[in-house]
Amino acid sequence: MAKMFASWVPAHGVSVEHGPNYFERRGWGVTSSVAGNGSRFVDEHGTVFHFNYFHISIPTPVIVEDRRATLHAVHYLFDARGGARLTRVDVFDGPTELPSHTGLYVQGNHAGGLDANNGVEVNRDGIAWGIGLTLKFEAYEAEASSAMVYFSGFGGDFYHNI
Repeated sequence: MAKMFASWVPAHGVSVEHGPNYFERRGWGVTSSVAGNGSRFVDEHGTVFHFNYFHISIPTPVIVEDRRATLHAVHYLFDARGGARLTRVDVFDGPTELPSHTGLYVQGNHAGGLDANNGVEVNRDGIAWGIGLTLKFEAYEAEASSAMVYFSGFGGDFYHNI
């Protein structure tokens, strides 16, 4: 019989890849600028963007009663402000990259609870090492100075056939 486990962490454990212009860690969450050192690119149309990657570890019940976990879904509670938008979600099982979710364009407040824009289904059997998330946020150059993201928590839904 499959048993579900949910594992969540508060946001103050998030790390940022490119040194942000602003980063504030509090007990209830983290607020960060999207723009950071070395995080600027120009697309094929000449549009300038700023971006940053945010990395999160999710406590993972890898083995329960001699059975490996199935990762059903991951969740990320955030508020993308001032032109910031979530554009990519990468999920890892230790060093193994699971299918990415690209082409996203999610703005606004998704920090207070689960909705259709702050989680993705993964449905991966045999989780071996532990789940990590990488979230990519972008902003147009004209909005980069005001583009901020607030995180309030991260989680994963796991199944064990026990």
